[in-house]
Amino acid sequence: MAIPIHGVRQIRTLSGIKRSSAQGSDRHVHQFRLAALELECSRLVNEKRAAEKRIRGILARITEIRHKMQEHREVLDRDPTASEAPSLRRTPRVLRY
Repeated sequence: MAIPIHGVRQIRTLSGIKRSSAQGSDRHVHQFRLAALELECSRLVNEKRAAEKRIRGILARITEIRHKMQEHREVLDRDPTASEAPSLRRTPRVLRY
């Protein structure tokens, strides 16, 4: 019993598979590829929606931070003791950790 000799022509390549009629012209192959593409498209749309939701949350937080910063600036502009040197304040500040 001899072992058959395999040459280069027996190696199945991707280009050989694409050219074969079993892979390219059957209706079910195209239906399967279409379904796979639809699933990928659906997944990407869901990822896009999630990213847009995160972006909206980030933008809302930035707006909130800017509003709070403006409030603090207004308080600093109104408070005459805020611009004084720390040694001239009436009560010393104590930081507690």
